Amino acid sequence: MRTAIITAYYREPREILERCLSSVQSQTTPADHILVADGYPQDWINNKKIRQIILDKAHADYGDSPRSIGLILALREQYDAIQFLDADNILSSNHVELMWKVQSARNLDVVVSTRRFLRPDGSVLPYTWQADETGDHVDTGCYFFTRPSYSEAIRWSLIPKQLSCIGDRIFLSMLKNSGLRIERAIEPTVGYTNLWKDVYVAIGEVPPPGAKTLDREISEMNSWWKQLADEERKLIQNTLGISLSL
Repeated sequence: MRTAIITAYYREPREILERCLSSVQSQTTPADHILVADGYPQDWINNKKIRQIILDKAHADYGDSPRSIGLILALREQYDAIQFLDADNILSSNHVELMWKVQSARNLDVVVSTRRFLRPDGSVLPYTWQADETGDHVDTGCYFFTRPSYSEAIRWSLIPKQLSCIGDRIFLSMLKNSGLRIERAIEPTVGYTNLWKDVYVAIGEVPPPGAKTLDREISEMNSWWKQLADEERKLIQNTLGISLSL
């Protein structure tokens, strides 16, 4: 069974990217890694014998455009499974093996990975987000799509750029209406590098340099949505197949 891991990257430091690449290369069940440079390719990757697609400019949409390009390529090349992996995240060495075992045992269309939160240095944060546990949230990098789900996976590319800051939430809403067989693998095999300020505050730690919030992006998104004509809002919602309350 052929698996493609799609990683969009922008200006991440080399050591961060190398950590990501190494985690894919160390899989007990091999997977092909496809990198998509969002306007800022790093030449050293050419010596790693890893496929790299280079986009001519950055898209500033949380990686949705480069992700979609990689997804289309993997679809056309008839991979049996496709997963996104953010450039600052990592996979446990048994990740792909476990995904296929869970998929086969339960006859699933989509396997949802469980993630563990990491500090920027790679150490584990003592934090679990309840929404992950309940299924009310699935991070972008926690979907393991198999062939029956590809017609839904490609709909990620339909999310407007202005909504990309909540793209994972929108996609989950679309997926819940799909009728696909979806279950979560309990063992945490996705290492999620956390840069969200509120997580560190919640556990009583000082946020690291560069920690962020979505306050500005959410405000801009809401302003954009409110200025749209009713027909434009209706068209977007019809395209996505869900109702939006922003």
